[in-house]
Amino acid sequence: MVELRAAGRQPRGWEQVVARMNAITDLGALHQQVLELQCRVIAAQYGVLWQPGEQEVAPAAVWPPRIAQNGPEQNVMDTLQKAAAKGLETGLSQVLTASDSPDDPAANSAYIFVTILRRDSKPDAVVTAVAECRDDQVIAATAPLRELAAGLYEGYYARAEAQQKAEESRNIRQAVSLLASSQEAPGFSGACMNLVNELAQSYEAVRASVGWVKGRTIKLVAVSDADHIKRHSEQAALLEMAMAECLDQQQPIVWPLPDNAEPMLERAVIYSHKRLIEGATEKQAVSIPLRCREDVVGVITLERVGQEMSVDAVQRLQMTADVIAPQLDDRFNSDRWLTGHAWRITKKYASKLVGPRHVGWKLLGIGVLACLLYVSFGRWDYQISSPFQLEAHNKQFVSSIFEGRLKSVRVKPGDTVTAGQLLAELDTQALKLQRIDEQAKLIQATSERDAALSK
Repeated sequence: MVELRAAGRQPRGWEQVVARMNAITDLGALHQQVLELQCRVIAAQYGVLWQPGEQEVAPAAVWPPRIAQNGPEQNVMDTLQKAAAKGLETGLSQVLTASDSPDDPAANSAYIFVTILRRDSKPDAVVTAVAECRDDQVIAATAPLRELAAGLYEGYYARAEAQQKAEESRNIRQAVSLLASSQEAPGFSGACMNLVNELAQSYEAVRASVGWVKGRTIKLVAVSDADHIKRHSEQAALLEMAMAECLDQQQPIVWPLPDNAEPMLERAVIYSHKRLIEGATEKQAVSIPLRCREDVVGVITLERVGQEMSVDAVQRLQMTADVIAPQLDDRFNSDRWLTGHAWRITKKYASKLVGPRHVGWKLLGIGVLACLLYVSFGRWDYQISSPFQLEAHNKQFVSSIFEGRLKSVRVKPGDTVTAGQLLAELDTQALKLQRIDEQAKLIQATSERDAALSK
């Protein structure tokens, strides 16, 4: 059996609708196309495609566009908005009559067709359209067509997701292919040379280069289609300057900027990249950092002429660099001399010791080390407590001129005294009593004298 095909056959009917849906790349065009298709299925007078907002549903597309303006039919927009909110709340497609929506200015023969548009089997948008219909059987007949048209909306996102996964698979395969190509060559230099040649071929670059971080600088190690690098040439210096610019910022750098560039690319410093392609028309320079764990170990720079590299291509190149960087770092460390390995290990552990991470443990270790050093080598005065009594070599006793009993002592042993200071008091109570007795005798004798004189 021979299959005959008409030459130049154009798609018709649903085939044409599906073809137009497959050709859509803009989300706004998708909304407008789905809404128009829904309205044409039911011969609607007007319709709106709604999407959930922060507080209420918002219109994403209208058909015909004139109902989006404030005019005599603004109340229709309010009615359709209420119907859309109800449809999203229930998650079911339905048909409302004019009696179900008293705000609708249409006659009793007008219906509001509410169709739920799903994405990943979940309500994502809703179409509300107003059409006049006098036969209930016609309304029921439009249900399969409306659901079929709604399925194109979900199919669009499913197709976009499938394309994205396919693109990611291609990117992974390309990264693995570049990795395998770089591993075929012996040594670090051979791996870098294979890598730049494959990059130049895969991304249609006039020149691909790899720079490697050595100390605080970056050195050019491989250039596509070049067995020997002229290190003192102007081009080598410009390449190393552009790579150093990417290393300092630790992010991709693209000049000229592609369409829809991310803010990160727009804020990047591009002075050295401008100098690299200065004087060349339709030339683009792209630098991608090679990250190994937390460090940037190198930079890939591509120079292209003609078609600019898109943002997706830059992301794909960054993913490739992330896959290849650890392998190149292992190759680089394997090719080093024994002294280089010893120096690398010393720097690695020294950076852990004095680096910014694990500050608490480092402070604790420093404190313990300081205590051990102080206990081992520190010197300080010892303080020993012991009871004792201080006595003078030459004791001198001060005697009273008469005998008596001490009433109070005003100083303590060891106190400093001055001349004329009261040191102690004697008990004079017996003397006071004796004085009173003698005063009484004196009074009696005086009385006897006075009596004798008067006689």
